[in-house]
Amino acid sequence: MFYQASRPLNPATDIVFLMDASSGMSRDDFPWQKEFIKLLAKHFNVNAKGPRAIVVSYSNTARSITTSMDSDFNTKIDSTEFAGLPRRMDSAINYAASLLSQTRRKGVKIVLLLTGGPQARGATPLAKAIKPLRDLGALVYLMAIGSNDAAELGAVPTRREDFFRVLEASDLPRLARPIAGHIYTSYSEKKPIHIFVIILNNE
Repeated sequence: MFYQASRPLNPATDIVFLMDASSGMSRDDFPWQKEFIKLLAKHFNVNAKGPRAIVVSYSNTARSITTSMDSDFNTKIDSTEFAGLPRRMDSAINYAASLLSQTRRKGVKIVLLLTGGPQARGATPLAKAIKPLRDLGALVYLMAIGSNDAAELGAVPTRREDFFRVLEASDLPRLARPIAGHIYTSYSEKKPIHIFVIILNNE
């Protein structure tokens, strides 16, 4: 079921949500990602006719979980399993770029990347991995939860003011509305791709 957004996006908008299911993510914090994504989908009124959304789970690889074309969108999000494998944000970013490069729709493209911390050893540096989305005109926002070292993610945000911090993953649901408003404001002003990175506490 989908609900009217407080600030709906243009029907031609495409959104990719990337959930961190890696071993560096706390298993107890994983459900908060699901709730956060469902609330954002509600605020944006994603549906089969647009705005459209796809939810991706990633650890060492990325895979699609559900799309707004599915009537059981929320149920499939809830049933997503925690993979517990090494974290490869570069794989998730590349997967999102591949999905968005295939769309023929002309609207704004939004990517929301959630992460519980740094990449696994051997992963492509984020400064290089982000390039395909940069080439698509991305504006990047960083949302840090907890006291993680965000040095590795310094290549992600477009502007200094696009870096946000909160303390706990459990704060994610209450942040859905203000973040939706922030996305909407940026969307209205710029209309590029937006990437959000959320850092969750490592255990």
